[in-house]
Amino acid sequence: MITRLAIDERRGDLLMFHAGGVADPETGAVIAFIGPSGRGKTTASIALGSVFDYVTDETLAVRDDLEVIAYGKPLSVKPAPPEAFKDQVSPTALGLNRPGAVPLRLVGVVMLDRQASFEAERLPSVRPVGVAESVEELVPQISYLPERERPLQRLVEVLGACGGLQQVTYGEAATLPEVFAKLFAAAAARGAGAGVADDVGAAESGGRATATGAGEVDARGGVEGLQASYIDAVRDGEALVVLSGTTVRVLGGIAPTIVEETSGAALTMAEVVRRVVEVHGSPGGADAGELVAAAVQELTEIGLLKVVGAK
Repeated sequence: MITRLAIDERRGDLLMFHAGGVADPETGAVIAFIGPSGRGKTTASIALGSVFDYVTDETLAVRDDLEVIAYGKPLSVKPAPPEAFKDQVSPTALGLNRPGAVPLRLVGVVMLDRQASFEAERLPSVRPVGVAESVEELVPQISYLPERERPLQRLVEVLGACGGLQQVTYGEAATLPEVFAKLFAAAAARGAGAGVADDVGAAESGGRATATGAGEVDARGGVEGLQASYIDAVRDGEALVVLSGTTVRVLGGIAPTIVEETSGAALTMAEVVRRVVEVHGSPGGADAGELVAAAVQELTEIGLLKVVGAK
């Protein structure tokens, strides 16, 4: 209850990951490790928190300048069989290190990928993960993300300031401290955690500006047109990651072009077809109008496009 109330209270001013976090005792650099329930965050927190400083295993709260607010709490630990219910154990009783006086700052974000088949003696593997690949798993682990200003763009900026999202695949939590020590060293070498500039625009972060509101209609007046409708979107290569309501979708093919081209003033179907052909070229033996119409229909059905103008 305390956790839920705290998250509700700070929903408008903090980026809050459902994640564990540990800090370098000397620098205050923090690495967050994200994963849904059952992914092993608590076990990882215990293994890492006895080597580094334990920041949280529940909610990692980040200010816009990447300062981290520690949220230490009792950890839910599975007892030995046949006990069925988890015990609530204090960090001190588990031998976890308390953060010192040095300010905490986020320098890394990793997604935990625990594999039972991973050899116990093998060191974890680390690989960069793109936004489009990870967003459907990442976004549900962020509290109230749609309520933040430019939510997806801001998330991409934070990840970029931390060297990008990483996936750590491992078998045993005891092998994680050595890998995290290397991640801390790499972050220090690249000067991570310097903060995120408030004026970083959509073009710099790979994203597009937020779509116009429902009340804005094609300025030519009386012409029925198509207009994009979403909260925020960012590019990741050829894909477009779009947030609409609380739903995140990854668009490919010609759909990103249609959404981006209709994010300003509404366009007629003919104009949409023309701009898609300009970007992607003629479809060869197929009819461009039919292909665009099919994509438009699908985007309209899922609420990312709307018809505005003349009735």
